[in-house]
Amino acid sequence: MLTFKKIMPDSSEVSAFNQLYEKSFPAEERVPFKYLLNKIKQNKGNLLGLYDKEKIVGMMYYIERADLVYLFYFAIDDAIQSRGYGKEALKFFTNQFKDKKIALVIEELNEQATNIEQRYRRLRFYERQGFCQTGEEITEMGETYALMRFKNNHPIKKEYVHLMQYFWSLPIYYFFEGYNKVLLWRKKSLVQ
Repeated sequence: MLTFKKIMPDSSEVSAFNQLYEKSFPAEERVPFKYLLNKIKQNKGNLLGLYDKEKIVGMMYYIERADLVYLFYFAIDDAIQSRGYGKEALKFFTNQFKDKKIALVIEELNEQATNIEQRYRRLRFYERQGFCQTGEEITEMGETYALMRFKNNHPIKKEYVHLMQYFWSLPIYYFFEGYNKVLLWRKKSLVQ
């Protein structure tokens, strides 16, 4: 049985979650982990640790605002996948936010993708947990994703865009033009 714990940036376990994060997501899909921790300090992001007894088995990083919750990153340690942890974690998560709209994105189902089978498995997994595609696409950091929603909740792209604008604290077009531009823009802003 899983247990769940909110992880704060000063937690002694942060480095373990950073390792899991870097192992679970390709570099082109990762926001620097320090940035995610900073957003927790600003009360704009949340890191939920998933444990089996005392062992870290996964993580969920999510953004909550108004009536929308966006599951930004969700990972189960690949060494222990297919043991029901993902299903149990999503059940907990969707119960926690049953009165809100819940959204996430998956990689587009591009038949030319080298990991197309993994993408289809991921889609089927989320569908079995009650998520469905909205038919809308999102481009983040140069990658295209399909927007998914939980059951009868109906987040739409516009709500998602507003949520990300809130999270990034930047004009949204910087985010959607590519994360590298965001970093360059922030760096220039901080230097001036």
